[in-house]
Amino acid sequence: MLWTLATLVVARLLRGGDPRLWLLFGALAGIGLETKHSMLFFGLGIFAGLLLTPARQAFRSPWIWLGGGLAVLLFLPNVLWQVAHGWPTLEFLHNAQTQKNLPLGALDFFRQQIIPMQPLSLPIWLTGLGWYFFARRGRELRALGWAFLVVVAVLLLNHAKGYYLGPAFPMLFAAGAVAAEAATARARRPRPVMVALLLAAGAVTAPLTLPVLAVDDFIRYQAWLGVRPNSPERKAVSNLPQQYADMFGWPEMAREVARVYHSLPAERRARACVYGQNYGEAAAVEQLGSSFGLPADLPVLSGHNSYYLWGPGRCDGTTLIVIGGSEDEGRRLCNQLACAGTIHSRHAMPYEKDLPVWTCRLDRPMASFWQSAKSYD
Repeated sequence: MLWTLATLVVARLLRGGDPRLWLLFGALAGIGLETKHSMLFFGLGIFAGLLLTPARQAFRSPWIWLGGGLAVLLFLPNVLWQVAHGWPTLEFLHNAQTQKNLPLGALDFFRQQIIPMQPLSLPIWLTGLGWYFFARRGRELRALGWAFLVVVAVLLLNHAKGYYLGPAFPMLFAAGAVAAEAATARARRPRPVMVALLLAAGAVTAPLTLPVLAVDDFIRYQAWLGVRPNSPERKAVSNLPQQYADMFGWPEMAREVARVYHSLPAERRARACVYGQNYGEAAAVEQLGSSFGLPADLPVLSGHNSYYLWGPGRCDGTTLIVIGGSEDEGRRLCNQLACAGTIHSRHAMPYEKDLPVWTCRLDRPMASFWQSAKSYD
């Protein structure tokens, strides 16, 4: 939404709008940066788009610099937080690029845009991109076309996931719609036919991106379409793509952890903590644990991403209920280790099927363990 609103403001400015609109652009960009750091890609794209076209004269106006300053001011608290915590986002991005995300070539990156954007809309958004560069009416807005291409280049260079480009598409759909309207101005039938085709194709592909079918029906439907389950990460999948598989297994996880917790002697329950290998596992127990009788003040920890920054709290490591992880790893960290349960989920990602649940007594102080627990990816 913020990318689209900011694009609309830039379009107004490129068509001779009041230069003071750069303040509105700066406000939207600043709020966007506080919401998601990928707004930086959009800002870089707009900056490059202006430089590469006659619209570069906008840099002569004080308003564009004031708008940039407003964006920086709004983003400043986040930057200061990053400095205070050792730039965790940069570490996260580096680890994701080098360890987690599947590297995509330009062709694979392009292919990953087709189904989420709906296959029959491909001529519309490709035409929209061409409209900025080749149509007479698109000439004054050409900076937006360059902005899109620069965002694509930045994402490719950073080995980003394909769906990261999603927020940039409204500018192409808008331009493509203008081109389609002009091309069918004198015809009666093409427009209803185009709309009907788009709706029909949307109905066919909707189950691939929206959970509108029961799971088993979706698996059969996916096979009928010839679509193979996939993951944008270096992870194996089974019969569901990752965005669906990651929705399964959480209640089972919380239920089994609760069972293990209640099986402990009272003196161990009083000092028990739960440790998840990733933020999904920790969050599942935090959010769903009370439904299975876990106390609201039970510490739930993880070294993954923001959970690491929240620290171990009052957990002292004398009784950890650990979700997942190998026995060898547990033996290295715990002087008492026992497998106390198993989490079963038919449709979860393979690495979260049949997860063991361990009880562990750390062989070191919690502060020492926590220094090694950090995992940003």
